[in-house]
Amino acid sequence: MTSWFLLGRTRPYDIWGPEGTARMLEGMRKMYGFDVRHRANAFNDARVLINRVHEIEGESVVFETAGTRITAFPVEHGDGNPAYGYCLEYGSRKVVLSGDTTAHENLVRYAKNADLLIQNVIALPVALAAKPEMRGVLAKLTTVEQAARIFSRAQPRFAVYSHIVLKEMSGAQGASFLESQTRAHGYKGPLLVAEDRMSIIIDENIVTTPPPDLGSLPALDRKASYSE
Repeated sequence: MTSWFLLGRTRPYDIWGPEGTARMLEGMRKMYGFDVRHRANAFNDARVLINRVHEIEGESVVFETAGTRITAFPVEHGDGNPAYGYCLEYGSRKVVLSGDTTAHENLVRYAKNADLLIQNVIALPVALAAKPEMRGVLAKLTTVEQAARIFSRAQPRFAVYSHIVLKEMSGAQGASFLESQTRAHGYKGPLLVAEDRMSIIIDENIVTTPPPDLGSLPALDRKASYSE
């Protein structure tokens, strides 16, 4: 809605997701029905909101063009199933996204010798992890111990933690804990605890660039350029 009404998006999106994605988007159109009816005008065409949906079924290539191929593969996220990881290939380069998952053999299989494995992780203090209400959360995300085993088996060129769930730990303390615990569980390869807006360039070497200063971000004050 924001890219359509505020930023002047002029084309529908292509959206990929598991079975039910089309129904979810139709529900969102109904939820925002007032906006769709009343905000549409000559400059905000409501047809832009009729998105092209591609529903994923099992392990499959979901996107392929101009040397780029994206493969979806099932993983395990408990009450969030069906859940998927993704393997992005371009030329000789390969990046694997774990998605939200606990440890899963498909993740190890696809991440074998990847340039980059971007892995979700959860880490809780011992007392909090023992609470009954946290058991379900721990069961559907990847613990540090599980992640270390995945990294050690898959041997990516570079392992990155993202979608990080840290309770009662934050900032540098949390990052230090994740790294030290991953090492303690046996993984010795390259490892990074990611931050939002960080860049990672994959070439003969892998180069990471820290997030730019927030003061350099442009304001969302003009149409089209952000939305296309």
